[in-house]
Amino acid sequence: MLRRGERPLPVDRAPRTDHLLAGLRYALVNPTIRTSLFFAAASGMLFNLNVPLPLLATRVFHLGPGGFGLMMSVFGVGGIVGGLVAATGGSQPTRRSVGALAAFTGLSVLATAFAPNLSFEYGGLLVTGCLSIWFIARANASCSSKPTPQCGGASWVRGRWRYPGASRSRVLRRIRGRDGGAREGFAVSGVALIVLAAASWRTLFARAKERPN
Repeated sequence: MLRRGERPLPVDRAPRTDHLLAGLRYALVNPTIRTSLFFAAASGMLFNLNVPLPLLATRVFHLGPGGFGLMMSVFGVGGIVGGLVAATGGSQPTRRSVGALAAFTGLSVLATAFAPNLSFEYGGLLVTGCLSIWFIARANASCSSKPTPQCGGASWVRGRWRYPGASRSRVLRRIRGRDGGAREGFAVSGVALIVLAAASWRTLFARAKERPN
């Protein structure tokens, strides 16, 4: 699928500060990328599973290392399915599909966090793994395929502004897991995704009716 005739862009010798500011300005004025960055912050809390999931395994379901490992494996299997679904999808990603997947991922996180028994917990982790990876893949594809005047896609700004939220999300998870319940700590990212999808309704859905991108 690579186009051999294309040549790489010339190396930009501008200072790193200029690159960072240019990437930040571009992200903030572009509604697709701006919304995706907020979604990335919320999903970052979900993907730090090594913090909230052990609390669910030990405090709620009273599982040992084997049960916790099975939880992680089930989530991973769901992620593989989600990756395959995203890779085989033939349609161009739209803001509407990204917003819908974000909301459904948030709902599946909440269902997993408050699962009444272990069977529902495993099922929730499977669905959450699938939806979350599918959602992230669509969001990344939507950002990368957004056309810009500088070149054919938005990939020219990738790496100019690295999202620093992973470590902060981990800290937030630890605080929530320590000061709140295990279920509530796991549910934080689900609530955040649903709230962001609702807050971005106009950007994600209303404009998508006029011009899909």
